[in-house]
Amino acid sequence: MRGPRGGARDGSGGGAQNDGVEHADPALAPLAEELARSVLPPLFARVREAGTSLERLLGALAARGEGWTGDEELLAGAEALGGRDRQLGWALGVVAAAMGVDLLGARRERDGVRLLVELVAEGAGFRLVPEATALLRPARRMGEGWELPLAVAIFFLRAARGSPEGVLRWCLERSAGGRVLACPDVPPLAAAGPAWSPLLARIPGAALVADAPHPALYLPETWIDPTRTTNERER
Repeated sequence: MRGPRGGARDGSGGGAQNDGVEHADPALAPLAEELARSVLPPLFARVREAGTSLERLLGALAARGEGWTGDEELLAGAEALGGRDRQLGWALGVVAAAMGVDLLGARRERDGVRLLVELVAEGAGFRLVPEATALLRPARRMGEGWELPLAVAIFFLRAARGSPEGVLRWCLERSAGGRVLACPDVPPLAAAGPAWSPLLARIPGAALVADAPHPALYLPETWIDPTRTTNERER
C-alpha cells in the first residue's frame, strides 16, 4: 500500500485563503448530500435539546442571583453545555465543508470521528459494535481536521446498508504503514458509492481495500493519533 504524500497544514506557504468557499469541489456534492440526510436530523434534534438545556441553566442562574459563581453543579453544567455546543457546531461545519463552504476555519475536534459516526448511526438507524467511543482519533495536524472523520462516517454509513439486523460490527486491523477499518459481517461491495475518489484524494494514501472479503478502508498511519488506537488486531 502506497504511503501518504500529504502533510500537515500549518498555514505557512502558499495556502489558499479562507474565503468561505476554498474547499468547493463539485465531485463531493453527492457525498455531502448523502451525509446530510443521515447527520442533520439527529444534529438538529441535539441542537434543540441544547437550547432547552440552556434555558434551564439560565433560569437556574437567575434564581441563584449573585451566588451562582460558587455553585459547582451549575458551573459544571455550563461547561458541559458549552462543550456540547462546540461539538455540534463542528459537526455542522463538516457537512458544510463537504458542500464546499468553510465554516470551520482552523477548528478541529479531537473526538470528531466518534461524534460524526454517532450522528450517522443515529440518523441511519444502525448500532455499532463495539460502540463509537472505541474509534480512532485523527492526528492533530493532518489535513484540515474534517477529512478523516468524514471518510470514516461515510464508510460506516454505506457498510451499514449491508449489515444484518441493523448491527454493524467493526474492527481496526494493523497493516503496513497504517490501519484497516473493516466490517467483517458485511458483503464487500456494501461500502461502494459515489465520491469516494475525491474524498480519499484529500487523505493521501487512504483507499478502499479492493481485494478484501468485506468492506475495508485503509488509513495511513500519519493520519491517526497514535495514542488512540483501541479495538486493534494484527492483520
